[in-house]
Amino acid sequence: MPERLLHPLRRRKALGLLRSAPPLRVVLVTCYGNIARSPYAATLLAQALRRSGQSTIRVDSAGFVGWGRPCLPLALEVAAARGLDLSKHRSQRFTPLSVSLADLIIVMDGRDARAMRKIYGGDDRHVLILGDLDPEPIETRHIQDPFDQPREVFERCYSRIDRCIGQLVQIVADNAQRDALTRHATIELGGTHGVNGTGGAQEMSIEHHFTVDVEEYFQVSAFEPHVSRADWDRLESRVASGVDTLLALLERYGSRGTFFVLGWVAERHPLLVKSIAAADHEVASHGWDHRRVTDQTREQFRESVRRTKGVLEGIVGEPVVGFRAPSFSIVPGREWALDVLVEEGYTYDSSLFPIARRGYGYPGGVRDPYVLKAQAGRLVELPPLTLRRAGINLPAGGGGYFRLLPYALTRAAFRDCARRGVPGTFYVHPWEVDPNQPRVDVSWSARARHYGGLTRTMPRLKRLLAEFRFNSVRGAGTLARLLPRAAEPQPAFRP
Repeated sequence: MPERLLHPLRRRKALGLLRSAPPLRVVLVTCYGNIARSPYAATLLAQALRRSGQSTIRVDSAGFVGWGRPCLPLALEVAAARGLDLSKHRSQRFTPLSVSLADLIIVMDGRDARAMRKIYGGDDRHVLILGDLDPEPIETRHIQDPFDQPREVFERCYSRIDRCIGQLVQIVADNAQRDALTRHATIELGGTHGVNGTGGAQEMSIEHHFTVDVEEYFQVSAFEPHVSRADWDRLESRVASGVDTLLALLERYGSRGTFFVLGWVAERHPLLVKSIAAADHEVASHGWDHRRVTDQTREQFRESVRRTKGVLEGIVGEPVVGFRAPSFSIVPGREWALDVLVEEGYTYDSSLFPIARRGYGYPGGVRDPYVLKAQAGRLVELPPLTLRRAGINLPAGGGGYFRLLPYALTRAAFRDCARRGVPGTFYVHPWEVDPNQPRVDVSWSARARHYGGLTRTMPRLKRLLAEFRFNSVRGAGTLARLLPRAAEPQPAFRP
């Protein structure tokens, strides 16, 4: 079918997706060489956004090849005639991090769109072929590469970019106005209902806990039968890049988190731990080498949490008071681990997952943060997020549940926390934002749990961070609210 007949359908679809998208924070504009089309489009977009009052949106440009090249001479001339100075631009290549952080990726033709999706995967809704926005009749959706072409080709190319960017900026401005009206309506209604009947301001008044279990992709419990601990040092390490992605994401949304770090990782990557603390995130303990509590004796567990605490405190120079057991493996019958934590100087734990599941979980456990009474003393417990329906606690706190189950489950759980006025605890792993991690030959079930939905993690995290407020356990003030109550009579912890 001719392009001019398909264009109205494609344009309607592109406009609809943009109008329904969450607020933009980062836009990445790309073309093959990043020396003609994308520099012009990115500079024009940034200028137009500033003029429309949307200066908080960051606009970057990059290409598939080359670093450090200036724009083509004709590109400079034609852009200058249109009031844009591209003389300081130097080409750069996009990276997995720049792609993952972008809310919207703009490409110039279908070939680049296919390449982007093939290389990095991701949500197709975030890749826009710019030519689809053109309000005028067209012969092709692709914006022609003017490389090695006469001036009139540059003129036509930039005129088309002008029209498309104008459409994009108008949609962004309309979305901003709509969001402002929504927030105003929420406030007018007393913060109890948004225009869609949701919690609005009430949901945003609660600071939830964003937590990260800092471990390598090959250290997960499901891989234990297939990957020997003796081989860990010979496998490719990717934990640093995953943590960097999460740090950049949290910074972009103004959020802070608690990073439960394996001692094994900290010993090999001390600068990574320092970078977490330097970005004002909390460092906590995940044990030494990801051994489940159910596979350790009391003294082995004590050595693990004591050794990890010492290494982490030596790196960050401040007390480490939080702990999370690998695979939430403090299960009924292993409550002695809580006594060990108190004895070793920990203040809080986040291991008792109040769900019924084979391998881990604490069925019948408390769902909200509370102070439990162990034999050795009191300990604040921060259970991972659940949603209670039909008398059953449904896991909604992160990990595979976040990747594989509908996003609506996690959202409903956080909204339920907001209605109760308590923070929810979310968790994620660095390898979950690394779709290109090496594949380990494991069983089909382990493969489905570990690799399923990896390309959905980043889009969903952006959505989550935009909808709810997050902080570290320390920063959210949960311990300060609960610890004073420890002096009061508390219900005994029932094994």
